[in-house]
Amino acid sequence: MNLSNPREIYSRIISSSESEIQELAEGIKGSYTQPDIRRLTDLLIEIDKGQKFNENYALFIIALGESWMTEEEKLFEEEINNRIWDNIKKYINQDQIARTN
Repeated sequence: MNLSNPREIYSRIISSSESEIQELAEGIKGSYTQPDIRRLTDLLIEIDKGQKFNENYALFIIALGESWMTEEEKLFEEEINNRIWDNIKKYINQDQIARTN
């Protein structure tokens, strides 16, 4: 697949089945580097702006997973997720203590 034509890729995503979207994403992840995938996702975002929400596009981005993220972004996301879960655990514990009192 040639990443130099993001409009063609976008059209393919929109008209594909879920399994085809998964295959496309896996092929891209296996064939291109993080910077290439990031450029593609940035271009796809620009193409998608103003479009009606399309489930296929969302499935494609989900299928790419973190392959478009830099290591710094992955670490930052993990840190935020950990903070959120820590807060959730704290509130659950507070609720359990409040219920026992």
